[in-house]
Amino acid sequence: MRLEFFAGLLLSLLPARFLSRGLREWHVDLRKSAVASGILQLLFCLALLIFRYPRFVDSQMSQIDSRVFLAASAVGGDTTVRGFGLILLFAYVLTPLSLVLIYFAIEGLTRFTASVATGEVVGTLPLHVVDLIMVKLADYKEEKRQGPRIPDLVSVPPIEGSGYDLAVASCRNKPNWNHLMTISYNDTLYEVADYLEAAPPRRHVYLLRRAPEHKVVRGLHHYDPNEVL
Repeated sequence: MRLEFFAGLLLSLLPARFLSRGLREWHVDLRKSAVASGILQLLFCLALLIFRYPRFVDSQMSQIDSRVFLAASAVGGDTTVRGFGLILLFAYVLTPLSLVLIYFAIEGLTRFTASVATGEVVGTLPLHVVDLIMVKLADYKEEKRQGPRIPDLVSVPPIEGSGYDLAVASCRNKPNWNHLMTISYNDTLYEVADYLEAAPPRRHVYLLRRAPEHKVVRGLHHYDPNEVL
């Protein structure tokens, strides 16, 4: 149980697309883990902020000539002392580490609130940024692998009597072109009948036939051969 608890704390920090695999392997209650993780993150960051403040004040005061501080106190009294305190507090809040701790404290509170109020598991922002960068890099590599983008080639299938009315050869896959999608091209409705793989640069070939008049249109795509660009 202890190992599952700590696994849940770590899993609750991850982006959503990594969670299903972790849940299968560890069998954790991710909502409870997100609640605990958010509370621990909030308390840890607040504790560090409070713990560091006296040391920050001591280090700043050591750089001020005590005679200057005493003279200012003698002139302004308690008001001067409180003014120094506010200035030091403001300077402390604006230090880079303090800003980072304040952000993660707010993030921990947000993650805790989301898991309690709606049951939503919200991961931590840095891991979301890393995940986004990884996805963008993977997309870039895949884009380079598929070659340059060129307009689709729309033609009549060369085999007569094949039952197909159009062939669309494209340099990119069209994942939404399936039996549920109706394709509108040159004021005519088509349905996707088959798919073939061809040689580059237009590796993806979609064979279309005219949609019957009684066909129920569930999804409509207004097709343009240049849309791949």
